[in-house]
Amino acid sequence: WNNNDATLNNGVTTGQAGLSTTYNSNESYSFDGTDDFVDNGGGLLPNTGNPYSVAFWFDTNDASNQQRIFTHRFDPDIAIAIGRQTNATLSLFHNAAEFDVTTTSDNTVVHVIAVYDNTIPEHRVYIDGSVAATGGGAQGTSSGTHRVGADNTGSNVLDGRIDDVREYSKALSDTEASNLYNTGSING
Repeated sequence: WNNNDATLNNGVTTGQAGLSTTYNSNESYSFDGTDDFVDNGGGLLPNTGNPYSVAFWFDTNDASNQQRIFTHRFDPDIAIAIGRQTNATLSLFHNAAEFDVTTTSDNTVVHVIAVYDNTIPEHRVYIDGSVAATGGGAQGTSSGTHRVGADNTGSNVLDGRIDDVREYSKALSDTEASNLYNTGSING
């Protein structure tokens, strides 16, 4: 992702139809819900409590199972998951805090942006270009794996597709989040 090498594990399928509903995102990655995930080592996200943003399109074939869409750090300090506490609920969790963002259903395409703004400190989650949830708390500083489609142990795998994964070393603003959803660029 972001011009960094990543390793596709256990049969992640590339070249699937793009998921973006507002701009051409080219192709998506398909995960079988059994053992597929993408490992990007440490990724680009900071491990010092600095700001960051992660964006992607996704859908799931089975919203009733617990699945990790994105996991970063050890144990993990941040993750975006489906069904962590409640089936069909998309949630963000970091350190000891967790908050539900929205419900999701099978085969529904959603654009997600998770932001950590260290000036407040606050986590924000945007769904389809608009703020869906916010939560306070400082970001942890541990380091570890960065995975898409599974947790840091390779469990809780995604059964669905992910497209156009992007990482930014800054907290995207409301305008930048809306622009990214609508045009594929934070600059609009």
